[in-house]
Amino acid sequence: MKKGFKISKTFLILVIIALFIFFLPSIVSLGGKSILINLIAKKQNAKISLERLELSWLGPQTLKGLKYQDKNLDLDFESMTSNISLFSLSLILKNVDKATTFLTHTQIKNGNVKLHFPNEASTEFSNINLLAQTKGTDGALNLSIQGKTAFEKALGSFDISLDKENSKWQSNIVCKQLPVKGIDEIVSFYYPKFNECLISILGSLLDLNFHSELTDLQGPFSITLTSTNGKADVIGNFNKNNITLTSDAFLSFTIDGSSNSMLSSIKSESAIALKIDAADFFIPLKSFDLQNLKVGHAYLDLGKMKVPTKGPIAQITKIMKQGSSKMADLWFTGVNLKLENGILFTDRMDELINNSLHVCTWGNVNIINKQLRMYLGLTADTLSSVFGLNDLPDDYVIKVPITGTLDKMKVDASGASAKIVALSALKSKTGIAGLIGGVLTHVDRDTDIPSPKLPYPWEGKVKKPSKAKTKVPDIFKLF
Repeated sequence: MKKGFKISKTFLILVIIALFIFFLPSIVSLGGKSILINLIAKKQNAKISLERLELSWLGPQTLKGLKYQDKNLDLDFESMTSNISLFSLSLILKNVDKATTFLTHTQIKNGNVKLHFPNEASTEFSNINLLAQTKGTDGALNLSIQGKTAFEKALGSFDISLDKENSKWQSNIVCKQLPVKGIDEIVSFYYPKFNECLISILGSLLDLNFHSELTDLQGPFSITLTSTNGKADVIGNFNKNNITLTSDAFLSFTIDGSSNSMLSSIKSESAIALKIDAADFFIPLKSFDLQNLKVGHAYLDLGKMKVPTKGPIAQITKIMKQGSSKMADLWFTGVNLKLENGILFTDRMDELINNSLHVCTWGNVNIINKQLRMYLGLTADTLSSVFGLNDLPDDYVIKVPITGTLDKMKVDASGASAKIVALSALKSKTGIAGLIGGVLTHVDRDTDIPSPKLPYPWEGKVKKPSKAKTKVPDIFKLF
């Protein structure tokens, strides 16, 4: 009897332990809800309430009546149910990169998100419903997300669907009057330095249509985007390891300078237009490397814009003895581009600075190590207005090497300085100028200057600068 009793007692203890472990998620759901809420609220400096928490070892995991509020975000939803194990949920909480697993097994009913920042209109995403279903053992998936948006007086909507069956994928995204602020917040969360850059380029609202049909991760896609400040049309192909274009891509946008981004001090006065040829366009997907990114030909027109007078603009205006101001007006001709093996090649682009100073640039940039091999061209009309060299051919250009990196560029004007002195001396026949002119019989002309794209967009629209009097500059003070 004693032996049997001892076995029964041990068995009973094991049963109690087993039942405790089995019901542990339920116990935590009841008693641990407040502890969990308080921990998150304290860490995020937020107010959180939760009507019901239901946890299970094998799933599903359910939240009901969640409300979250901090200084910039209000969030609530009726319910969220995820058909994953408690162990999988713990892995997702430790590693946000595994959130895809969570989304593909989750249903959200009637969610609402409101972004609010000081001195800004609030951005609202409401009636958000997400449903993700997996079927069978072949990984079939149906994912749909719908909702409504509001920004200032603009009411919009979004509808996203993804269907996978065997090796076939079909995806559609349709957004109308979508607040760009919401997308920008996601981007800046992962890349803080790009905060509000999307708003600067796209503006406050966008319409987007995306469609793709893939088999074995290969197939066509199309993107049509129209926003407050921009437009884009892209048609291409996803391949297993790369993206190509099936027709030329067109993008245009303006930078409004109204945001708090790194672009806040730049303001476009006309649209920036970019055309990318379909031929020889290649974006690697597997083991992405800028070295393997290829653009056979593109054409960029920056148009007119205002930029801060610093960096290369400050160096150029200093060389050309222009008065200093905080902002500079720039007017550009178009430029042909080519990108291959990490090197961006550009042909000649002419720039008019402050409606008076005409220069040009060309060369190449290593986008991997940011090394520059560029040239700045001092044109005949600039040499006339600044240095009084009035009888030069219209297409005459003195080239000035630009070296260094994109972060720290160097304008080497020593050669140009000597050439300007020599040109001035040849035009003057008195004093030291006569002596220099007697020694110099001619000044070599650079023969590798790219041709300009005529007519210049500013021709007939700005007053030509007056010609300066010819004088021999002091070579030690010229640059």
